[in-house]
Amino acid sequence: MDKVDLSQLDAQELRKLLAEKEKQEYSITIKVKDINKLLTEFKEDIYSCVNDFMEKVRNYGNIHSNSKDLITQNNIMSVMKVYSPQFIIDYVENKTGIHITSKSRVRRVVDARRVAMFIMTQKTDLSTKEVGSLLGGKDSSTVSEASRVVTEKLKNDKVFRNKYAHILKFFGLNN
Repeated sequence: MDKVDLSQLDAQELRKLLAEKEKQEYSITIKVKDINKLLTEFKEDIYSCVNDFMEKVRNYGNIHSNSKDLITQNNIMSVMKVYSPQFIIDYVENKTGIHITSKSRVRRVVDARRVAMFIMTQKTDLSTKEVGSLLGGKDSSTVSEASRVVTEKLKNDKVFRNKYAHILKFFGLNN
């Protein structure tokens, strides 16, 4: 079985390699630090690139880092620091177990939804109106207030800070 170091390939060579993969079996190894270099070569549509890349991974085998941790779409997106709104919603819902797009006013739901709003305002180019529409049809003032409340709670509420630290850290917002 041939070993291929993907960090040495440009985008065109990587596409060719993955296309050839249908005909031949390869062991694919990527160093985590090289993911950003590889994926930034794909300028067309970064989200479809990641989805296509992950589809190839699912079809052709596991990609591992030096530490033998399986590389997933979550940590590829984390390395790239590029997040779709749906990725943020899914991530927060997955980590909290709370359906944040609901209309619920229960405190734990409201807090998780506010954290997602805060992340979206920090990590996407969406307007507050667009963020609100994705999270239960909230208006832009609700999104602005959510960001203010989350910022305040992170400073003053240790329980809140500890509860959401792992989510915020994933998105690089653990200040």
